[in-house]
Amino acid sequence: MLHYREEGAANKETILFLHGGGLSGSMWTEVADRMSDYHCLIPDLPEHGRSSQPQLTMDHCVAELELLLQGRERVHLVGLSLGGAVALRLMQKQPANIKSALISGTAAGISKLLAAVLNAATVPMYGLLSAERLANMTMKSFRIPERYRAEVLADSRCMNVGVVKRMNNMLTEIKLPAVNDKPLLVLTGAHETGPAKRAARTIVDKVPRSKGAIVPESGHVWSYENPELFADVIRQWIDGSRIHPHLLPFTSP
Repeated sequence: MLHYREEGAANKETILFLHGGGLSGSMWTEVADRMSDYHCLIPDLPEHGRSSQPQLTMDHCVAELELLLQGRERVHLVGLSLGGAVALRLMQKQPANIKSALISGTAAGISKLLAAVLNAATVPMYGLLSAERLANMTMKSFRIPERYRAEVLADSRCMNVGVVKRMNNMLTEIKLPAVNDKPLLVLTGAHETGPAKRAARTIVDKVPRSKGAIVPESGHVWSYENPELFADVIRQWIDGSRIHPHLLPFTSP
């Protein structure tokens, strides 16, 4: 069973917050604090945070989250990066009780060949880096403010070669819903990479009922950079499928 936090109003609609790879549910703390009029579920995905079991795979993520959502109606999904990929799979598996979804910085899927290249070229360093060094790299590359160093360091202690390989392999399992009747908002930070922005556009192009936007002056993990805006963006989307006026339209490819 996944470790999870449950916050907010238990009798209100549920928001399921799904964190990015290498992080944990703690990345959502300040966002969820601003959504206290909703029922917030904030799990740690397998092999992340305080969820040591089961092994990290897409199937295990979905199976554990299905258990967590049993008996819950009107669920809104919010996922960042790897969490967004899991949200897309949940949309395919649990369409009846899911009412909307918002994902940010999520890949549109990669080939098994590319995953193998990533595993060979980048994964070995995770066996060489200390948690402190990995936390420093994470904070710098994702523009995470210094005040979150302690929790990023704690999350970095969960990372090892095996977990990172399994994360890369999960990206090969991303399947974009060809049939979808739930509102889906696909976001990317203005400071994210070109491939990340192209992935967001691909998802919007291929998934029915989806819309896309860019978060200005933001990087990949912008729940840390601007939790107030993230909460406002969620609120506008789940309450009428409105795009927050601060967001920008996709630019031409």
